[in-house]
Amino acid sequence: MRHTLKRIPPRWRRSIAAALGLLVGAAALALAARGVDRAELMAAFRGVDWWWVAAAGVANAVNIVAHGWAWRIGLDAGGAGPVATRHAVAATWVGKAGNQLLPGKVGEVVRIAMIRSHIPQDRREVSRIVGSVVAQRAFYILATFLVVTSVASVMPLPIDVPGGRWTPPAVLLGVGVVIVVLYLTKPFGQRRASGVGRLRQMARTFAGGAGLLKPSRAAAAALAFHLVAVSAQLTVYECLLRGFDVVAPPTAPLLIIALVGLVGAIPGAPGGAGLNQAALVAPLGAAYGVDPSSALAFALGLQATVAAVAVAGGAVAMMHHRRACALRAAIP
Repeated sequence: MRHTLKRIPPRWRRSIAAALGLLVGAAALALAARGVDRAELMAAFRGVDWWWVAAAGVANAVNIVAHGWAWRIGLDAGGAGPVATRHAVAATWVGKAGNQLLPGKVGEVVRIAMIRSHIPQDRREVSRIVGSVVAQRAFYILATFLVVTSVASVMPLPIDVPGGRWTPPAVLLGVGVVIVVLYLTKPFGQRRASGVGRLRQMARTFAGGAGLLKPSRAAAAALAFHLVAVSAQLTVYECLLRGFDVVAPPTAPLLIIALVGLVGAIPGAPGGAGLNQAALVAPLGAAYGVDPSSALAFALGLQATVAAVAVAGGAVAMMHHRRACALRAAIP
């Protein structure tokens, strides 16, 4: 099987992967639409409160800006130098747009390529930038966990949590203890890259790019921005639930952010189309009794809102990037 794949030209491999992603997305969307009444679905869209949708768009923009700001801090901490915040935000926004327009999370490659042009020549190793991206992902997961656990500890949940109400605070306390231990022992600063030759150099620059993982003020600042990003993302879900008149308790955004995060790791159609809808319709019905038509309308509205903000902002960010590159080239 491996030898067969090697015989396929790279261009065809990308096309085949894109086709498979679209196929998976279409199949998932068809599964999500099972049992949905078309007339009720159209009625749900006709009754949308667009002011809430606009508020969700603003919150989504805040989410992207916070991600970009945190990445700028991570790039600096990872040895890439003081990258201007506007460049990090622009690259992040274009990357989000790429993920919405192209299958397989290709937007991550685009944003790495963009930010390299704003980093000094001797520090723009791809492994360094990839290390910073991995560190950002780790911080985002930690921020999501902290927010979800904190809110779940004070709000009624739709399901029984093993261990009762004390489980979320206990887990949160455990995470805090781990962070303190890491700060006191500083294991990240004691590690050394292993390997030989080029692999050793790549491992070293990757570890340097992930320097944000070391306990520091930069790490605390990046975590703060990721907490803002997670809060903004929860606001997006709450605004769209209200906009589509979906009756659900305040804990619904917590369930949605967990489901969207899980399916986001699966390569598929652009923006996770199809997979997102399949992941949301049935759980919203099972947990909160949301009818399939309203749940699917909300899921489709979420997909459209996120894509619209990403593409519109990405277009502006790309113009900014080209202008910055042109001005840099004009300087002798």
